[in-house]
Parts: sequence; C-alpha cells; structure tokens
Amino acid sequence: MTDSRLLAQTVAATLGMRLPPRRTPLEGLVAAIGSREMLVVLDNCESLATGCAELCNAVGLGCPATTILATSRVPLGASREMVWSVPPLELPAPDAVLVEHVQHSPAAQLLVERIRAHHVQFRLTAQTAPAVAEICRRLDGLPLALELAAARVPQMGVNEVARRIDDRLRLLTLGRGAAPARHQTLRATLEFDQELLNDDERTLLWRLAVFVGGFDLAAAEAVGSGERLASDRVVDVLGALVTRALVLTRHVDGDVRYRQLETVREFALDQLRAVSEEAAARERHATFYWALARQQPRIHQLGPEAAATLARLDVEQHNLRAALRWFIDRRDVERALELALILAPWWAGRGYLGEGRATIAELLAMPAAAAPSSERAGLLVWSALLANFSGDWLKVRPLAEEALDVARAVGDSVHVAGALHQLAWNSLGHGDRARAGALFQEAADTSHTIGNVELEITSRVFLALLLLGSGQTAQATHEVQTALDLSRQYALAHEMGRIQLVLGLLALDRGDLAAARRRLEAAVQRLQSGANRFWEAAALTALGRVTADLGDARAARQALAAALQVGQSLGGHWPLLRSWLEACAVMASAAHQPTRALRLAAAASKLVPRPGAQPVVIQGLSAVWLAQVRMAAGAHAEASWNDGCDLPADDAIAEALKDNSAEPTPANEQETHSLTRREGDVVRLVARGHTNREIAERMSITEGTARVYVERAMAKLGVHSRAQLVVWALGRGLGATDGAG
Repeated sequence: MTDSRLLAQTVAATLGMRLPPRRTPLEGLVAAIGSREMLVVLDNCESLATGCAELCNAVGLGCPATTILATSRVPLGASREMVWSVPPLELPAPDAVLVEHVQHSPAAQLLVERIRAHHVQFRLTAQTAPAVAEICRRLDGLPLALELAAARVPQMGVNEVARRIDDRLRLLTLGRGAAPARHQTLRATLEFDQELLNDDERTLLWRLAVFVGGFDLAAAEAVGSGERLASDRVVDVLGALVTRALVLTRHVDGDVRYRQLETVREFALDQLRAVSEEAAARERHATFYWALARQQPRIHQLGPEAAATLARLDVEQHNLRAALRWFIDRRDVERALELALILAPWWAGRGYLGEGRATIAELLAMPAAAAPSSERAGLLVWSALLANFSGDWLKVRPLAEEALDVARAVGDSVHVAGALHQLAWNSLGHGDRARAGALFQEAADTSHTIGNVELEITSRVFLALLLLGSGQTAQATHEVQTALDLSRQYALAHEMGRIQLVLGLLALDRGDLAAARRRLEAAVQRLQSGANRFWEAAALTALGRVTADLGDARAARQALAAALQVGQSLGGHWPLLRSWLEACAVMASAAHQPTRALRLAAAASKLVPRPGAQPVVIQGLSAVWLAQVRMAAGAHAEASWNDGCDLPADDAIAEALKDNSAEPTPANEQETHSLTRREGDVVRLVARGHTNREIAERMSITEGTARVYVERAMAKLGVHSRAQLVVWALGRGLGATDGAG
C-alpha cells in the first residue's frame, strides 16, 4: 500500500467490518470497532508513517479496549506510542567454537535453521560450528543478513561463506523473486533504510562510519559536523538515527556510548567514499582523538590517576589507533610522534608490546622524524622499555643509548633519566652489575634534580634489588627506605606496591617468612591492575615462593596461577619465568614430589645463561635446597634433572600447571557445572584479563549485566575477589584461548 488515504478502509476490510455511511473512513473505522477488545497489527508502517500515526491516534482515543501493534523502521510519532527497538539476536560467546557453546546462541539457532531450509543435510558439528559463530558475529546477529547468508551455504559451503563474509554487501544476495526487492540483498535493505532518511540524517550516518569501536556525543559533534551539517544540529540528528536503530547506544556509568553495527558501518563508509568526503571526515576524526589524547595526564607524571588514564585509553583504543594510522599514512609526523608518545605507556601497561614496537619503529624510520627532538628521544626510551618487556634483550641497549644521545642533544633531562634507567635495567640483565648500579644511581640523581619523583623511586627500587642480589642488604634497605620516604612525602600511595615488594624480598632474604608474606600480600593488593603489570607478576611470583616455603600449598598454587596469567598477558617472553618455575619447584618439593621439583628446577636453571636475561627480583634456589631435593629423589635425581634440562619453556609451564591442577581442590570450591552457560563464558573472559566493559562489548550486553554475571559467579564459587576468580578459572583450564570464550 502506498496511499495513506486508503489505510482506514483497508484495515476495516481486513477486519471484516462495514464502514457506516456519511463518515470519513477513519471515523467509520473508529465507530465500527467501538468498545470491542481486539489487537490490530500494522506491519511495515515506515512508508505510511504519518497516516498510520493518525489512525493510531484516532483508534487509541475512540476505542479504549483496542491495542495496536505496529512494526516500522521509524517511530510513528503517535500520541500514546510506546517504542520498543528490537535488538539484534544474541551472538555466540566471544571466540566460541565448540558446538555446545555455539548452539545456545539465538543468532546461531536462526542461521542453522535457515541453512537447513536450503540444505536439509546440514548439521552443526565441530567442523561447522566455528564458521557458524563467525558468520553470526560478523553479521551482528541481524536476522535478514543471517537469512541471506544461509541461502549461500548450499552453493559455497558454510566455511567459504565465513571466509568471504567481510565482503558481505556483495556476497549476501537472495536471488529469488518471492521476497520483496528490498529483502533480496543486504545492500538493497540498507539502501531502503537510507531512502527513509532526510539529508542531514544521511550525511551524519555516513560520517559516523569513520569511528571504530564506538564514540560519544562530543566525538559525534566534532566529526559529524561540517559542510551541510552544523555542530548544534548533530545531537538531534543523532537521536533520529538512534530511533531508527541505525546507531545503537550503550549506557555506562551515566554516560552514553554510540556505535554502528559493522554491517551498517560498511555500507555507510561506501556512501561516504562515493561523495568524496572520507578524507575530510577522517581528518576531523584523527584531529579529535589527537586532541583528546593530549588532554589525558601523561602516565609517567601520574599518581593514582594512572589506572583511570589507561581505562580511558582502553575505551577509545580503536579510534586512537585509527587516528595514529591516519597521521602516519598522511606523513603528519609531528602529530604522529606526539600521539605515539602518549600511547606508549598504554602499549606497555596493557601488554601490546609488538604493536607498540612496530608502530614506533615505523615512525622513527620516517625521514621527517630523523631530526633530534624530545619526541624522538621519548619514543626511543619507550621502544627500549618495550623491547625489555618483550625479552628482546639485544635490542634494548642500542635503543637506550640513542635515546640518551638524542635527549642530551636537545636538553631533555626527563628522557635522559628514562634512558639511563633502561640502560641500567639492561646492564643488570646482562650481568654487568657494576655498570647497572652506576646507571641506576645516575638515573635516580637525574630524576631527583628535575623533580621526577616517580622515576627516582623506580630507580631506587631497582638499585635496592641490585644491592639485595649482591648481598648488600644494609645499602638495599637504605635505598628502599629513601623510596618509601619519597612516596610518603609526595603522597604517592600507588608507589607503595613496588616498595612493599622490595621490603618483602628483604624479609625473605633474612628468613622472616611471615613478614615476607605480609609485605608481599600488601604489594599484590596495591599492584593489581596497575599501569605496569610486570610488578604485579613479580609480587605474585614472590608470594607464591614464600607461601610454598611456608607449606601453604593452596595459597602458593593460587598466587602462582595468577602470576602466570598476569605475566603471560605482558606478551613476548615472560621476564620472570625463571623465578616462577623455581617457585613451582619449591611447591613441588613441599608436596613431597622431589623428582618433579628437580625437573622444574632444571628447566628454570636452563634459562639463566640466556643472553640479556631480565634482572631476577626473587632469590634463586640455594645449593642446600638442591642438595636436599636430590637426596630425596635418590636414584632418580640425575635422570629427573636431565629431563628438566631438555624441557622447552612452554612444556615446563605445562608440566607445572598439569601437576598443580591435579592436586585436590578444596571442597568449598564448586565445580563449573554450578555456573550457567553465560556465567561460565564471563569467567573465561575474566581469566583472560578482560574488564567488565570489554566483556560487555564482546558479549553484546551492558556493562552492568557483565558486572552482575561476575558477581554471581564469584558468589557461587565462594571466591571474594576478581583475582581469586582468575585463579579458580585457570586451575580448571578455563582461560585457554581455544575454548568458548
């Protein structure tokens, strides 16, 4: 129907009613319905929205017992209208590949049902489930898109459809005349939606396509405005797109995040290119996020705000990456260098080591970035740090030395201190303790001169570790006490985590295991989810070692499982792996497993001569301990040691985890089957280090719902912190990346 004047009489005819004479069709329909109780369904109202609204108003006023259910791509604007936006179907859990997890998703159920309508032999199996899950995710759970994808399966196979799904606008065509034209291709459906928009709405829809991973209102106003659309119009136009479900919303702590479904975004981006506006929109986008990044406090100058800054960068990470890539591709070196320098602590703190190193290397290789500058010096310092964290020890020294030369040439004392610290750290790792001590001292002195208290504390903490490792406990105590005094003087409570770690190691060195445990537990609590997770991994590893020495197997197992999870999240070769394996060996010995203890100790010892090994902050296994374990192993000692020497690092980790997970679990820890499927998926994501916000985005739920799932899981399992939940999950293999979430 295309003529709204025929709407009332068509409804009456469908209901089998005769309209009374001498009245307009709408008046007659209201009179005919009268007080009867009925449900009237109006489908596809978008093309006659005004006429449908008039009909709804009249029937609503004159027929109080009648309810109208209308479907439309746009709100009708009727006086008593209650709008319900139909969301996409729920997707399979992130990374789900197993049949038992994929099959519970409504999107997957619809896709499988529609595939079988075309290909009756199709079954969801271990071979087809990953492709089904990928298609559902890539198509945002949109029913029509899933229907169109299903129609392609008999011809191409589900795996091939999944491989080609990125080209969805061209791939997804129905090719049969029974369906309306606008439902025969995905592109036609989106074009039909676009035809319902006015010029402002189309313009904004296209411009919003340059965002990646969502945006807020300020970003939409900055990027969406321009020629043909004033900034003060954006909020209303954006609201119209939201009501039409072309832009989705998510409420987070009183704020709203917007996003386009990827299917809509791809179509809108094509339209933006067609009108030659993509470059202008991307320039506004990059400029906005460059300015946003500059407003964030620099992490090396932060106190407690470090976590908040990292969280803000987490939210906008995809847009920030896109902005940086735009500057690099456009050879806008000045802004690229500045933005990369802001992102460098985020790369380090979140474990994106490879990404950070590759991006910085690409930037520094650009001819326009070759001249000495503070930005170049800073990026060289961060590149050295990222190489340190990655275990690429041989690259650290040349990067740090160049950083030192550049920083001195431009008079940048901040990065002079940073370069000295990286050189000291690397020298310690290479066994040059004298040079390391001198460099740490120089870094501390330089930091003190320029007022960089945090770097001074860090340098003194490392100097204390160096002195402790050399047996100079009095001097080590002096350095850590100086760091403690600075932390208290400047109210840098966040620095107490590293200081407590060193104090715990000092207690361990003098044999006061109870004091060491108290210090290390305090360190873990302060360092959890901090800006630099290396220290959290170190504290957890040390705590595992101490609790193993104390014979508390359960606490040791929990600490070491959490240490491994945090350490591996750093990417690359985990710097503390040797200490971790040694702690596992101590735990095995305490559990009366001397042969296993020797295998793990041998695997750890093999890591010692590795060139450039990281400074080990936890004391190694003593000769007395090794002799006692060898004696306990008896005739099997030599073979066990040799077996351990042949173990690759990954196999040694698996050996430790396998034996640990085989130990009895306390009865108050309930098994996985007590969790619902969704709670289990959330636990898997928590075990991989995802925040509630990231879980919400991956599972297409709200952040509040994610938080509820986490809290329910913790309550069911009898754990009291997120760290304990991680330990519980890892102990059952629920953090593995080949599982369902």
